[in-house]
Amino acid sequence: MLKTLVALVSAMTVTAAVLGWMDPSPPLPDDFDAQQLAFLAEEAVLSGVDLDRGRWRLIEVTSEPLSSREGTMLAAEPAVEASHFRVSLDGRVRAGRLWRQQRPLDEAPGAIRIAIARVDVSAPMSSGQWVTLRAMIEAINSRAAVTDVPLPVELDAQWRETYGLEQQTRPAAPLDSEGP
Repeated sequence: MLKTLVALVSAMTVTAAVLGWMDPSPPLPDDFDAQQLAFLAEEAVLSGVDLDRGRWRLIEVTSEPLSSREGTMLAAEPAVEASHFRVSLDGRVRAGRLWRQQRPLDEAPGAIRIAIARVDVSAPMSSGQWVTLRAMIEAINSRAAVTDVPLPVELDAQWRETYGLEQQTRPAAPLDSEGP
């Protein structure tokens, strides 16, 4: 009995060590700091995309209910996309197929839609989402605005009420300011 137990423990230990050695993926940090989130947001907007300057006239920020796919949001793409970008609760962003192909939305042809995940309809954005959103707006305006005037930003109705903003507004906060 003792030999069997020792053999079993040894086999499990060796197997775990081999599997740990074979795993090619480095561990991901649980939290990103503001600089990392801003960098990732700029990368999502600018990398691998030939921005069509004249196509975009508006940045539309909408909310998206938190769903069961939130954990796999960065890996899976839904069959039908309703936005160009999706931002998770912690501020991680994923550029969708529409953005990578520079295709407009059918219902809003001149709008770049950014969907922000949230648990509660009345809850404000998390600090990670705020950092990511500001960095995305800066990156989009650095490339997509036809003139020196930045594209207007339209917030979700609930957030306009939460933050006391007009229907359309330009983000007045510079990138180094504090969140909401």
